[in-house]
Amino acid sequence: MVWYIFVYELSHVIWLILVQCFGYK
Repeated sequence: MVWYIFVYELSHVIWLILVQCFGYK
């Protein structure tokens, strides 16, 4: 199973989007 890799990468993408939206650097 490679689901954990998918979830891991997806969480990073979501975090980066949230960081940019809310301005946390």
